[in-house]
Amino acid sequence: MNDVQSQKARLRTSLLQRRDRLSPEAVHHKSDNIRRQLFALDEFKAAGLVHFYISVGREVETVSMIREAMALQKRVAVPNMTSGKADLKLSEFFKDTALSPGPLGTLQPDPDRIRPVKMDEMGLMVIPGVAFDYQGRRLGRGFGYFDRLLSQPFKKLIPVIGLAYELQLVEAVPVTDQDKRVDKIITEDRVIDCHANEALKQ
Repeated sequence: MNDVQSQKARLRTSLLQRRDRLSPEAVHHKSDNIRRQLFALDEFKAAGLVHFYISVGREVETVSMIREAMALQKRVAVPNMTSGKADLKLSEFFKDTALSPGPLGTLQPDPDRIRPVKMDEMGLMVIPGVAFDYQGRRLGRGFGYFDRLLSQPFKKLIPVIGLAYELQLVEAVPVTDQDKRVDKIITEDRVIDCHANEALKQ
């Protein structure tokens, strides 16, 4: 394990332990604040098709966000992982879409309910993370699914927003050239414009 990988592993362990100490009530309250801020963003209002991850454990809750987005006549896409394959695919989510456990324990559409969506159709990407810094660097669970997905060439700019609690923010996330940044981070307290922060650092 090289130095960056070991730094990532230590930070991931520390932040997951910190996040998992949150009570269900705290998770729900913080997630509701994050939902309100997300839905007020111009990027969300302008998007016809929004990607949401399906939350598990103490992640920022997205199930209510998905329901509300659909009630607002947004199309919703969610991740789909295939066992043994490294790439993440996207599937459109409907009210009657049945879910089942994926390879990493996350919920995803049943194999017979997959409705593929291309990245070029997306209007907004909402993604999770274990840790973020103020310049938009992101630490995930260590499998690289979202980094590979966001590394694809796209025909248009797609805003990428990370959802996190304040306790998941750090001064600097260790990264490699393969790690993709987010444009904004929404916590229970604020919306962080990562490009503006990056400009201030230069």
